[in-house]
Amino acid sequence: MHGTVAGTIHDLEKNGWKRARVPRAGDVLVWESERDERGEMHRHIGFALGGAKAISNVSGSGVVGTHHVTFGMRRGKPRRRITAIYRKTL
Repeated sequence: MHGTVAGTIHDLEKNGWKRARVPRAGDVLVWESERDERGEMHRHIGFALGGAKAISNVSGSGVVGTHHVTFGMRRGKPRRRITAIYRKTL
């Protein structure tokens, strides 16, 4: 188990996961930091499902939900930018 996105990334890299450029089903996605309702900055992590869909924890609800890989659009730009894509290679 990991308590932080940084800890998860560290273990992914330590265990042979490599960075990729375009997400595909099964990849681990890391999104840019975003301010929560308490004003604290947090990164977010989830999984690519394919077809521009992802799955991750829904903040504040304690459940997992599916969503667009960029959480949709805001003012013509992705709402939340993907900063890293990790893929397990053999």
